[in-house]
Amino acid sequence: PILTKKAFSMVYRAQVTAGVDLSKVTSHITETEVVLIVPAVEIQDIDIDETSIQFYDEQVALFNWTEKEDTLDAMAAAKADVEEQVNLNELKLKARTQTETILHGLFDGNIGERKLRVQFAQ
Repeated sequence: PILTKKAFSMVYRAQVTAGVDLSKVTSHITETEVVLIVPAVEIQDIDIDETSIQFYDEQVALFNWTEKEDTLDAMAAAKADVEEQVNLNELKLKARTQTETILHGLFDGNIGERKLRVQFAQ
C-alpha cells in the first residue's frame, strides 16, 4: 500500500457565490400593490483559487503519482470540502436579504402609491 497510496493536507482559498436568476422573476400588479415572485436563491458557483493551493504533509506514492490527475483530484476534494464546511443556508439567507434590498431600491418610489411585496419561491 505504501507504494501506491498518496495523502496530503492542503490549504486553499475559495469563493462561494449565491444568488437568484432575475430573468425568472414574475410579477402580479394590482391597484394597491406590486408583487414580485422571485425564484429561490441558489448556490451559483464554488470557485477554488488554484493559485492559492498549498500542499503540506505530502506522502507521495512511488508508483501512483501523476501531477495533472492529482491536481484535479485535489480541486475536487477542495470543492467537496467547501460544500461540507461552508454554511450554505446562511449564505443563501444573506443573498435573499440582499436581493430583496436591491429590488426595493429599484422599485420603491417608482410604482406610485402601490406597495411592493417580494415573495421568494421555495
